[in-house]
Amino acid sequence: MNRNSIFAAAVGAFLIISIVVFGGCKGTLPGSDISTDLSTILTLSTVSYDFGLIEAEAGSDSISVAVTNDGAETVILSQAKLTDPVNFTADDSVFPLTLEPGDTAALLCIFNPMESGSLETTIEINAEDYDTSLTAILTGEGNYPPEIVPGIFISGDPDISGFYAEEGSYNGRPVYISCQNNGFAIYYFGEDTTTSRSLIPTIPDGGWVIHSNDFSLGSYNKAFCFSYDDPAPSTPAQVQEWSIPITVTDNTLGPLVCGADVSACQEGEAVHVEYIFSDKDSDAEGASQFQWYQCSNPDDTGTAITGATEREYLIQSEDAGCYLRVTVLPEALTGIIAGPSYTSQSTARVMFGM
Repeated sequence: MNRNSIFAAAVGAFLIISIVVFGGCKGTLPGSDISTDLSTILTLSTVSYDFGLIEAEAGSDSISVAVTNDGAETVILSQAKLTDPVNFTADDSVFPLTLEPGDTAALLCIFNPMESGSLETTIEINAEDYDTSLTAILTGEGNYPPEIVPGIFISGDPDISGFYAEEGSYNGRPVYISCQNNGFAIYYFGEDTTTSRSLIPTIPDGGWVIHSNDFSLGSYNKAFCFSYDDPAPSTPAQVQEWSIPITVTDNTLGPLVCGADVSACQEGEAVHVEYIFSDKDSDAEGASQFQWYQCSNPDDTGTAITGATEREYLIQSEDAGCYLRVTVLPEALTGIIAGPSYTSQSTARVMFGM
């Protein structure tokens, strides 16, 4: 064998060895995963994003995360996994997604909180034949808007009048505490203690009348007032006695116009609106907004009265012969500020002053 033949053989052997070693580094052997860090080949347009404050169970927001192939090889994205798939979602309909060198694709990520509080998820993007992944962190806060909730309304005795909100139950019946912080609660007492609130018999036309020390079972349910310090009286002695009969109207959804005798109100009298403010996140009430309306009939939506934007309204001479109603827009001090608006029933027809 001459010198040239020996050199050619040596070069050929070198080339063969070189190809085998290079292929092994690329991970192309059957059944192997590419050990190259995926983050050195692909880039994300964002690795962290905060959606901010979103209404829980109702609102949503989204962001498109761009994935770019900066490498020299084709990459096939296989899936996107979330550590919190309840409050966050990713559009998995795009997978498998082939990215040629230089290609960019968008992955839609959505935040739709189903609860309140600070929420976070890690999104993990995987690719076929790679044992590493790309990750990004998404955050957001769920929060409920304020609302006006139904309760029972008591009239007759100024010491305990006003709205009462449902707080719990006793003997299977709801207990309501005063929204005016007057230290009292209302408890429905009746023959069937297993009947739910929605099945309580129809209230008589005059409403529930509180009778002194009457703890006996009756043909229909009766309501009793007792001290909030002991919301579960077991004997008649714990029931408060009242010299002034009061009327309890069940399941009243505020706002409710109060103050003057709204069944016979007249110009020159002051009326105001009562309601039960509620916020599932316990955000305090802020500057709730009011608007009074003058209506031509009880079912009329009415015309907004200029300047009548306070909780109390002094009936004017121009209101005589008309009906009044008020709209309340509850606002919280923190969190999601504004809730839906609520409009009261109309008053009786306003009478001319005497």
